[in-house]
Amino acid sequence: MLTKNNIGNEAIAYEYLLELYVNKNSSSSIRAIKNIQLIKEQFLKEKTEIVIIDIYENPEKLFENGILSIPTLIRKKPLPEISIIGDLSNEQEVIKLLII
Repeated sequence: MLTKNNIGNEAIAYEYLLELYVNKNSSSSIRAIKNIQLIKEQFLKEKTEIVIIDIYENPEKLFENGILSIPTLIRKKPLPEISIIGDLSNEQEVIKLLII
């Protein structure tokens, strides 16, 4: 996936594409957002795009992606896709699952 960065017009080829399904009013979802942002900053850096999807703003995405629990993180890229359910507080386990 190529997208323009915030600094200029050059495109970045993202190595990791992550989708985080949340209910932004839920404390576990708020923790999951914070935790994945920290993991990105510490381990995945700028080659990662995180898409946060609020289930109340985009309920159709639940069915499209077979989401059964919130919060759920899906690594879309690189393949194979993997899902992690929960607030992502076990940093070492999340990193082990995300990084190939």
